[in-house]
This record gives sequence, C-alpha cells and structure tokens, in this order.
Amino acid sequence: MDVYYENGYGFHYEFKDGQIIFIQIAGPSPGGTGQEIYKSKKIADKIYVVNFLVTSKHSFCTFIFNFNQNILVASAIRINDEANFLDSATIEHLHLKEK
Repeated sequence: MDVYYENGYGFHYEFKDGQIIFIQIAGPSPGGTGQEIYKSKKIADKIYVVNFLVTSKHSFCTFIFNFNQNILVASAIRINDEANFLDSATIEHLHLKEK
C-alpha cells in the first residue's frame, strides 16, 4: 500500500512474514528504506493496530489502519530528541490480504 501523510511525506508499506518493509516515496528524502519487526492486532472489521520500533531513528511507532475508509492514524515517539508526532494519512493502492 502507499500512504500519504498530511505533512507531505509518503511511504510504500508492505507487511510480510512479521516484517514491515517501507520505502519513502514522497517528502524531503525519497528513496529511504527500512525493515522492522512489527506486532499487530485486529480490533474491528478491517481495522488494525500495528506497532514497531524504527531502530535506526530510535522511534516507536503505532499505526491504526481503517481499511473501510482507507485512512491511517500514525503516532510516533522519537526517543533521541523526545519528539512526539500524531498524523493522519490516506491509503492508496491497497492490496489487503486478511487471514
């Protein structure tokens, strides 16, 4: 899926084999990539909460995906400079594979 945040950033996210794989597709540094272990829980029909640690940036991220409305709410806490983010995004090019 491609996710476009209100702040101008965009990422392509893939969830596979317990890993989130991401590529920055919009914003100041397109092309940046990463891969992290994630945990998720289904909280309602096509609504999920996902969390993971971005080790390279010392950031803890929590995503709430609502695939009924193709929106994402993302929260991140960056530990090294104590920054706290809360942003909304739209989801495009979704290929949802529910178990």
